[in-house]
Amino acid sequence: MRPYIVLLLIFFLPSFFLAQNVDSLISILPKSKGKEKAQKLADIGYYLSSSAIDKAIYYGNLSVKEALLTGDSSLLASCINDVSLSYYFKGNFDSCIYLSEKAYAMRLRLGEERNAGASISKAAIGYYEKGKYDVSLQKNLEALRLFKSSNALTEAAKLQNNMGSIYERNNQLDKAMEMYYGSAQYALKVGDIDGYTTAKGNYGIILRKKGKVKESIKIYTTLIDTCRKYCREEYVSSIYQQLGVAERSIGNTQKGLEYYLLAKEIYDRIGSLAGSSIINVNIGNCYADMKQFDKATQFLELGLKQSTEIKSWLWQKNAYFGLYDMERLRGNYQKANEYLELYQQVNDSLYSEKTREGLIELQTRYDLTEKENTILNQKVTIAQSELDISKRNTQLLFLGIVLLLVLVAAAFMVQRSKIKRKEEEAKFQKKVQEERTRISRDLHDNKGAELTIISSQLDIKANGISNKSDQKEIENISDQVRKASALMRDTIWTVSTEKISVDQLGLRIKEFAERTFSAKQVSVHFSNSEKQWNLSPEHTLNLYRICQEVINNASKHSQCKNFYISIFPANEFVIELSDDGIGFNFSEIEKGYGLDNLNTRASEINAKLETSSEQGKGTKYKIVLDKSIFWK
Repeated sequence: MRPYIVLLLIFFLPSFFLAQNVDSLISILPKSKGKEKAQKLADIGYYLSSSAIDKAIYYGNLSVKEALLTGDSSLLASCINDVSLSYYFKGNFDSCIYLSEKAYAMRLRLGEERNAGASISKAAIGYYEKGKYDVSLQKNLEALRLFKSSNALTEAAKLQNNMGSIYERNNQLDKAMEMYYGSAQYALKVGDIDGYTTAKGNYGIILRKKGKVKESIKIYTTLIDTCRKYCREEYVSSIYQQLGVAERSIGNTQKGLEYYLLAKEIYDRIGSLAGSSIINVNIGNCYADMKQFDKATQFLELGLKQSTEIKSWLWQKNAYFGLYDMERLRGNYQKANEYLELYQQVNDSLYSEKTREGLIELQTRYDLTEKENTILNQKVTIAQSELDISKRNTQLLFLGIVLLLVLVAAAFMVQRSKIKRKEEEAKFQKKVQEERTRISRDLHDNKGAELTIISSQLDIKANGISNKSDQKEIENISDQVRKASALMRDTIWTVSTEKISVDQLGLRIKEFAERTFSAKQVSVHFSNSEKQWNLSPEHTLNLYRICQEVINNASKHSQCKNFYISIFPANEFVIELSDDGIGFNFSEIEKGYGLDNLNTRASEINAKLETSSEQGKGTKYKIVLDKSIFWK
């Protein structure tokens, strides 16, 4: 699911235009001439871009032609900039980039730095949609420079959303959430409904990726009414699309499909090829989940064709993976392997070290702008304080000035020391997080993909062997590879960030239990903590491994009908795992079932492991940690 991108539109309409419909404007065009006619044509193209994109492009190109006849370079640049928006919504990203960069060059020559920043930021979005993140970053840096030099703080703040999208593509979810939240708050403050809807929707995407799907659905549902009243149809269809993703992620495939079809109706009606390519892939995935493979093939192949037509590597990648997953479900392993290789080829083209370096540079420049503004405000405050003191106490002027200088000097030294310590700490944490992200990405993109390919090739090999013994042996090896891949994903999950919430850990344990017990019809009962506490990666991984071992033991030996998971922090933090199975004698438990391994893992994180069991009354494991290891 792609994040929404903020289009920075430097475009002001005369007040009478807001009261007129497009048809009435078209009817008075023959009476208009010169600059007035060019502007009206551009206005018509802008408003039609949300409902009839081909017509919008037609009128936009007419506005460019009319502006050329006026000889007004500023008007011409504005018309070129506006028609590039219609090409963006059409999915013709090459034309969007070409026209945006042309408008940028013209505006730069005219000294219109703020408008030039808006144009080049639009080109950055076009490059982003094509998967050229390093070039997109360069264009965003240029836009930020121009906004800063022209004191366009609102536009600079809106770039936070676009920066968040790139952080999200690099799997830096906490940083992306910070960018989206800041952008949404600023948009709300200045009354920018489109900007608020965009950033808030992206914030919902991060919540979903963090496992808080119900919270994300609540956000999207709230945004639907706002979009219908104030936003373009493109925004409404995007919200439907996000609702579809969220519902499908929690198993409500039919509900997700209904939302996808609502989004598709809008995209197809307004002629948005980019939106249609995305939604057709998602619809195909839903039909594959529902085992309706013919329909799945139809929509996935259509989405692949459209994404190839608009040259979007990102959605080509997703279409290839959808086709791979569908063929795997059908048991057509040879075809699945072919799609998997195509998916990997596109994926390798999307990410590079250069992109990550550019992202760091972009964030550094943005932070520097914020610090400079803060320092400027502090200087103004200090100067005002000095003036007030001078007016109130003229008799002690000399003494006051001396005292003030001493205090300012001392405060400056103390503040400078604090800032230096914070900067050093921030640099260290930044390096640690970058290394975490690099290791996680390398494991996921390289080793993880290799394990997936090996597993698929083993399945294909087993399918073609007639000897049942050899076939069984290869299938066992394939299962071991899948288990290794699952263990690697668990490790990536814990090392990719510096802290993990208790809520996330609980959901992970619940999901593992449900997968393990699903074949044995055992009911899993789960109650999680409502405390917003966090764990270190070391504590998280050891706790998760202990719980995995307990759940595996219960699945193999307990013969239970119900399994209970409870997480409740009080004076101590407790994870309790229990079943209603046949139970065991302690002498038997101590001889096996991995108790030594469980106790070793518990001692590594200074936790207590308490075990109780009676024959016929089930088994209970209680993991107790001091709450001092958590932070809020």
